[in-house]
Amino acid sequence: MRSIGLATSQADNIIKTNKLRTLNSTYTGTGINIGVISDSYNKNSRVSTDISTGDLPKVGNPNDNLTPVTV
Repeated sequence: MRSIGLATSQADNIIKTNKLRTLNSTYTGTGINIGVISDSYNKNSRVSTDISTGDLPKVGNPNDNLTPVTV
């Protein structure tokens, strides 16, 4: 994985993307849009913290992932 934030996701194992990366490391997901249902987005008004830890993209993301989340 190129970069991850502070949070650990359970989705990687569930949708088996971890196995795909093991088989072929050239798959990056670039250009793929994925819909996500989350019961924790902005929980306790922590969006700015999630951006600064690299868990969400936007200006201030330490990995220079600047594309904002569309809600």
